[in-house]
Amino acid sequence: MEPYLKEFEKGDLEKFRKLYEDAFPLCERKPVALIFGELLGIYREAAFCGFVFCVTDEKYVLLDYIAVAEEERGRSTGGKILHQLKERYRGKSVFVEIEVEDDSKENAEQRRRRKNFYLRNGFKETGIVVNVYDVEMELLTAGEKISKKTCILPPMMILYLKSLCLNFYS
Repeated sequence: MEPYLKEFEKGDLEKFRKLYEDAFPLCERKPVALIFGELLGIYREAAFCGFVFCVTDEKYVLLDYIAVAEEERGRSTGGKILHQLKERYRGKSVFVEIEVEDDSKENAEQRRRRKNFYLRNGFKETGIVVNVYDVEMELLTAGEKISKKTCILPPMMILYLKSLCLNFYS
């Protein structure tokens, strides 16, 4: 059976927390209470095997986090889920932030693999680098071609701020 996206099941919260901590370096992890947006579970045969966090508005989708369980890696699970996400948000521009490649960093190989994964799955480089929580992040897109001149940063900041406010006041 193929992996699929569906609403996150609360019974999988501990599996989610463990995967979140294992999949992302500490410098990239937000406190769970500050993560906002749409949380989707990745399942195969009804078993939790990953998650996706997206922040959306009428035009843009920021793929904030995507992680698949170690036993799912190398099975094209991530690529299949990216394809499903692009279908789910058809008509919107989908973006992702990844750590800038840097051979001097301890996770240099992980950074290379992550970028190649997104490029293989239809994302394109934008040439835009942003600083997120003191980490230099490169912006990739699976939607419209963008550049610094297309002012994508204000819409992405609006997504962040809108979600932060909704999270804070809800």
